[in-house]
Amino acid sequence: MLKRICTAWYTPCLLFFVFHYLLWFCLDLSDIPGAAGTLHLYESMRGSQRPYEMSSIYQWITRKGFSYSFAMWSTSFFGVFLGFWGAMIGAWAYDGKTAMRSLAWILLFWPPIHLYGWLIGVDSLVFGLSFFGSGLIWAALRLRFWGLLLIPIGGVFLHISLLLKLITVPILLCVLLAPVVIRDWNRWNTLLVALLLVTLVSVVPEFSSDGKLQGGLRIPEVDWLPVAMGWDRLRGMPAMGMPEGKWDQLIILCVLAGIICRRKSFFRTIGSVCASLILIVLAFVLEDRLGTRLLVPSSFGVLVILSSLFRKWVYFLPIVVGGLGLEMWAFVDQFQERRVSWANTRSMNIPRAPSFWRAQYPANPTIFRGLSLYGGAQARSEIENTPSSMVYSMRLRDGRENSLFVYAHLEGKETRTLDVKHCCVRSADEKCAKEVIASIVQKGGLILIPTEVDNWDRVYSNEKRWNRALLKEIRKQKSY
Repeated sequence: MLKRICTAWYTPCLLFFVFHYLLWFCLDLSDIPGAAGTLHLYESMRGSQRPYEMSSIYQWITRKGFSYSFAMWSTSFFGVFLGFWGAMIGAWAYDGKTAMRSLAWILLFWPPIHLYGWLIGVDSLVFGLSFFGSGLIWAALRLRFWGLLLIPIGGVFLHISLLLKLITVPILLCVLLAPVVIRDWNRWNTLLVALLLVTLVSVVPEFSSDGKLQGGLRIPEVDWLPVAMGWDRLRGMPAMGMPEGKWDQLIILCVLAGIICRRKSFFRTIGSVCASLILIVLAFVLEDRLGTRLLVPSSFGVLVILSSLFRKWVYFLPIVVGGLGLEMWAFVDQFQERRVSWANTRSMNIPRAPSFWRAQYPANPTIFRGLSLYGGAQARSEIENTPSSMVYSMRLRDGRENSLFVYAHLEGKETRTLDVKHCCVRSADEKCAKEVIASIVQKGGLILIPTEVDNWDRVYSNEKRWNRALLKEIRKQKSY
């Protein structure tokens, strides 16, 4: 009985969700990290009615009687849940329960999928929707009649994910590789492939007049240069402080799986090469936006196909899982360590990871600039502990003042933006700053103003003078 449980496909699936929840519970995420997550949450709190936005989803959840804290973390968990099972379904369609179990063990310690569960906002949800929709479509090509129902359902999930955010566009190419799951071609497969093509055409986002995708993504020319440069960028991600995806190693395993498990033809070999090229070319397209969070949606094909490798190389799976386990250990170790210095979060008391794995993560706090407010945990603690019912802040770059306002709204406090255009009649000088600060102190409000950080502009360039004037006056206050 014990042996059956250890070798069953559902064992790593259960371990994945237990492990993911424990990590979420132990990490200090009080600063609410996430790319534009607090912006959507703040718009929801203000009653924004924009369709196909995360703010409308948050509003729908809160109207059911749940809190905003539940809304923001439940959507992230739901995205990870859908994404995990989408990959499982795709692996089953490609090579049965053995591949499904192998992929579950790999994802158990693969850092990027856990990272989505630690971030709020739209990215986690669109990842889950796109992976789940793709998995349903891959499975549909093995189910004949029932596949006619699954393909439109999968298309709906893909369509919703694209409406929410365009970072999932590359996964449409992975969906186009779904025919590699077909073993014996018959009439049903012809009908299913035709329906698949119609579904893809219906969900493809619109192109602008210059041939570019809406959202800034550009379409590369068919050339060797995007492949060479994309591969070089994937290989260079450890030097950028982002080695957690192990993209180059996953691509090598995917190509090996296509070669070793090619059966009677090279159809699956071609599929593995195409899946790898999708990931490589996306690394070229992203350019300076290259990051783990944006690469994951295009990795569906690579993850699903490489899972079949361990049917042949059974004893190689524990080595891969063990290596990923050490990688996950190092990732969590450095993740919480960097966040202590960046967001002033609490340190997670875990043993230090082996130095060889820790050495892969050079000092590079820039990866948090798009995910979290500098000093966010400290700011939230100040807001929670102050008796003031009003919180003031000036405009911050990338709309990061929304994080402060979300912290305040979660505590039932009101917020105001110190916009220089409205606060000062003539110019943003020290006289104006003195009057503004004196008025706020008289009302008993809490003022949160960013200090200077080396080599990083925390406020807009045209408001630096306003920032310095406010800081100078605040430091004169007795309560500073």
